[in-house]
Amino acid sequence: MDIDTLEPGVDFVEAIKDAISKCDILVVIIGKRWLSITDATEQRRLDNPDDFVRVEVQAGLERDIRVIPVLVGGATMPRARDLPEALTKLARRHALELSDARWHADVGRLLELAEKRAAEAQQRAEAKILSLFAIGVVFLGTAFTLENLNAAAFFGYSSYLFFIGAFLYFVFRRPERRRKFGR
Repeated sequence: MDIDTLEPGVDFVEAIKDAISKCDILVVIIGKRWLSITDATEQRRLDNPDDFVRVEVQAGLERDIRVIPVLVGGATMPRARDLPEALTKLARRHALELSDARWHADVGRLLELAEKRAAEAQQRAEAKILSLFAIGVVFLGTAFTLENLNAAAFFGYSSYLFFIGAFLYFVFRRPERRRKFGR
């Protein structure tokens, strides 16, 4: 999330939660000091329920979306006992390590996963559109039965709904983009 796009007076925590609610993937970058970094009062930041990093990670875990720990700079995966209670599920997530030696391959793997999740989200959206279309056809069928519309009117309305459904399907359908990073 880009804080430059937030308008003055917007509740930052609510903006974070709103942004996370629209995500299919949350990437948590973990460096060697991620567990131990402190704020100005020398309190560990992850122990502060109002810390923005903690809010983001906690929101992703609560939504049960794909939370991917990405280990950088030789960091290791945090253990559950080292995390606040609200973040312990993070320790059970399979991590991806980004190393200098395998940078392009590691980033490529992360991008492939993101593309795969985006394609899955697109398929869910397409299924939702088709479901709405099917509901419309059922509604029209019910109206035909209840209102005794003639067959020509029913088929006319059904064709109209079919073309609207097809139009929406193709408008919201994006061709899968296969991008090879560094290959």
